[in-house]
Amino acid sequence: MRMFSCEISESSGGRTELGAANARMAFANFCAPHTAHARAPAAWQRKDRLTEISGPRAAQQPDLRPHQVELICMDDLKTALRSFAKSVTVISCAHSGERFAMTATAVSEVCLEPPTMLVCINKSASIAAPLIDESRFAINVLDRSQQQISEDCSGRRSGDDRFADQDWTSDHLDTPYLQNSQATIFCRVARTLEYGTHFVVFGEVQGVRANDRPTPLIYIDRRYLDASLDTTVP
Repeated sequence: MRMFSCEISESSGGRTELGAANARMAFANFCAPHTAHARAPAAWQRKDRLTEISGPRAAQQPDLRPHQVELICMDDLKTALRSFAKSVTVISCAHSGERFAMTATAVSEVCLEPPTMLVCINKSASIAAPLIDESRFAINVLDRSQQQISEDCSGRRSGDDRFADQDWTSDHLDTPYLQNSQATIFCRVARTLEYGTHFVVFGEVQGVRANDRPTPLIYIDRRYLDASLDTTVP
């Protein structure tokens, strides 16, 4: 397991700056600018949030407005979504002396300049409010041997019982994380949006732990698979 860290430098006004030279260095050496997280209305309700395109290009642009739900067969949509193969992660944080963890697959990288991750969390999830209030969290990418942890954090256990596995520990800021996960990405909340039933959380990457050889736990069509570099498509 290799440990990387991201050094954040503070400038006037409480904001951090990303040096031009550092922007091209390794992922964990970036210095992300700090933006206070805030809730914002959906982009579709704010005309000024959409880029206006005129001229010949305008006719080529797709209609970005959300389709009416009644026009979509939700069963077909759910079937389509089950065809996505996702790496299983557990999102974890601590708040007011309590630890929280939740299995998630709606996790993605956003960009490397600045290094930013995106996590979608249902508003009703127990971790939602603590994560946003605490402003720090960890994305634990599970190894194929950690299916039990995924099941513990997706409903089989609740509260602090989700941390029964001895692999859990905490960093110097008391953020809980899994020592033997495929990777752990430590984030600070940069911005939070509300859309539908979910919070969309953008996290500035503060540090990274990563294994050299990926063997992730994969979830597809309501079942777990394991994957490694030893098995490839011809």
